[in-house]
Amino acid sequence: MDRTPQPEDLARCLLEVTTRLHRWAATAVHANRGEHDPSLRQLAVLFALRDGVASPVLIARRLRVNRAVVT
Repeated sequence: MDRTPQPEDLARCLLEVTTRLHRWAATAVHANRGEHDPSLRQLAVLFALRDGVASPVLIARRLRVNRAVVT
């Protein structure tokens, strides 16, 4: 028997870990930010603008949200 993990199993585990990490990061930032500090989403938009992403459609794609959220 081969005990080497299959690529599909590794991909599934990686997605679970990244999803949990994202939730943890969002919760940690939200819990520790001051009243007037930007949200995690606002910071993501600022970083996108800094990186040269100027279109609301492209920002929405980068954030994986509907473009109405950006406008």
